[in-house]
Amino acid sequence: MGAQELNFGEWVIILSATGYASFLGLILFFWRPRFLPPEPRGDPVPLNLTVVIAARNEAENIGACLQSLIQETGISEIRVVDDHSTDQTEDVVRQVQVKDARIKLIRAPALPPGWFGKSHALEFGAHDISTNYLLFTDADVVFGSEIIATAIRRMHTAQLDHLGGHFFVDCRSVAEEICAPVLLLSSGLALFGTASKLGAATGAFNLLRTEFYRDHGGHVPIRSEIVDDVALARHLKAAGGRSDFVALDDFVKVRLFVGFRGFVTSVSRSAVSFLKLGGLAVGCLTACAMGLALLPFICLVLGILLTLAAPTTTAAVVAGSLALLPYFLGFLAVRLSRRFHNGRSLCQWGYPVALFVLAAAVFGAALAPVRRRSLVWRGRQYSLNQEQQLLPTASQVMVGPLIYGNRDEDN
Repeated sequence: MGAQELNFGEWVIILSATGYASFLGLILFFWRPRFLPPEPRGDPVPLNLTVVIAARNEAENIGACLQSLIQETGISEIRVVDDHSTDQTEDVVRQVQVKDARIKLIRAPALPPGWFGKSHALEFGAHDISTNYLLFTDADVVFGSEIIATAIRRMHTAQLDHLGGHFFVDCRSVAEEICAPVLLLSSGLALFGTASKLGAATGAFNLLRTEFYRDHGGHVPIRSEIVDDVALARHLKAAGGRSDFVALDDFVKVRLFVGFRGFVTSVSRSAVSFLKLGGLAVGCLTACAMGLALLPFICLVLGILLTLAAPTTTAAVVAGSLALLPYFLGFLAVRLSRRFHNGRSLCQWGYPVALFVLAAAVFGAALAPVRRRSLVWRGRQYSLNQEQQLLPTASQVMVGPLIYGNRDEDN
């Protein structure tokens, strides 16, 4: 089949298949997650740990989180910092508190200027603790048996100052089964790919040596960072800390978002970090995601049209056969994240939908400063300044987990 026999549609299909094959090859090269190894039980390690949880309107989740934590060994204290919740978070914490005296409920003071809410709550909760180790986690995380003790032994054996852990996503709807694999693949590539040089962590599992955390300012240096977990890990790594980042299988489980809308809010929040790369970089990332989402459908339509138009032409038959290849290669790429979620493989064939939504969410986040839109997270409103940093505003809009709202709207 000579090049002169190929028309535009056939070239699109062949180039798309080649591009997707290259995309899969790059992912296979960079996708190298490391899992927490089982630690041999040699000399006893002092399991002396304080858990700090920032909770804002987490009545639906905090109960299961605490129930799982009180089953763990090595925890001296569990501090729940109620960050001005307006639901029944405090009542739920007190119900579990009756079962275990290690649970302490703390009310966060008013949010000072220049602070992001979660970072302020964690900083306040970590004040004056006396244990050797400190674990920051989220209120919607459920822990498996002995995972914290195993992680502490890992820190002791490897002489680490910080250990970040990647979570397992509990999918409970078709939308979550479609979107979670794409989000986990992209975040996993970013976190595992940069952990050794820059440091990495998640809000679900951020384990630190208390003295090192305190000696380097706690959360104060990263007080205005919306993605506080990664920012803290990178701050401590830059300060000379010995850090590691591992996957924790389903021993640290979280329902990361609820439905398509939850997926958009989760991506929008994380996208703020990428806005610092500049408009060109954000545009390229958005275009790549949009292209990966649309190309399989474009190729499929072109393949059908070419086959119907010239069913006996060799070029058309070959192009029609290749039309399904980009879609299949993309599915193989998404399947790499299967160990990080419980979604069904059937739903993962809908990955182009997740890619399209992801690209749209990043694009919307990039337009927010231009459209004078502010970010609302956990009921607090933040604005993006010219340096793409989040600054708290005076308004306290009590809305959903994360949306965009007008800066000047009445509250």
